Amino acid sequence: MPSDPVTRRLSRGVTLLCAVLALGAWDPFIKSNSDVDTGNDRVKQGKHKEALDAYDEAAKDLPRRPGVHYDRGVALYKLGKFEEAQKALLAATATTDPQLKRKAFFNRGNSLFQLKRWQGAIDAYRRALRVDPTHKPSKWNLELALRELEKKKKKDQQKKKNNKKNKKKNKQDDKKKQQKQDDDQKKKQDDQKKKQDQKKKQDDQKKKQDDQKK
Repeated sequence: MPSDPVTRRLSRGVTLLCAVLALGAWDPFIKSNSDVDTGNDRVKQGKHKEALDAYDEAAKDLPRRPGVHYDRGVALYKLGKFEEAQKALLAATATTDPQLKRKAFFNRGNSLFQLKRWQGAIDAYRRALRVDPTHKPSKWNLELALRELEKKKKKDQQKKKNNKKNKKKNKQDDKKKQQKQDDDQKKKQDDQKKKQDQKKKQDDQKKKQDDQKK
C-alpha cells in the first residue's frame, strides 16, 4: 500500500516543496459564462496563458465573483506571476463557500511562499486551516514556511552579529590607521627637529671657528 503522501514528502525534506505547492486544489470555478468555460478548457490543455486571458475577460463581466478571482489567481500562479496571483487569491477569499475559501487561502500562501514572504504565507496557511483543520497540504506547507521564517531570523541575527563584528573591526582598524598616521607624523616632526638641531650645531661650530680665526 502506498505511503501517506505528506509523510513521504516529510521524509524527503524541503526539496519537494514545489510538488506540495502544486497540490493546491485546481477546480475551476463553474459558471455559465463562455469566458470561464474557455479558461477551464485551456487549463485542461495546460495552456495557462490562454486560460488567464479568458479569465481576465470573465472578470470584467463578473468582477465580484470570488470564483473567477480564484481561477485567475491559480492561472497566474502557474505562470509564475506570484505577486499578481496572491492579490487575485486574496480577492477570492471573500467567498462564503468554505471549500473555495480554503483553496484561496492555501494557494495565496503558496504564492507568498514563492515570494519568500514567510510571515504572509504562514498567516494564509493558518487561515486555510481555520476553514479546514484536516487539510494536510496546508499543515505541511505551514511547517515549511515556519522553518523558512526561523532560518531567516537566524540568518538576520547572524548578519546583524557580523555587521556588529565588522563595525568593531573597522573601528579598530581606523584606530590603528590613525595611530600609524600620528606615529608617522611624530617621526616626521622628530626627524625635522633632529635635522634642525644638527644644522644649528654645525652653524654654531662654524661660527666658533670663524671667531677663532679673527
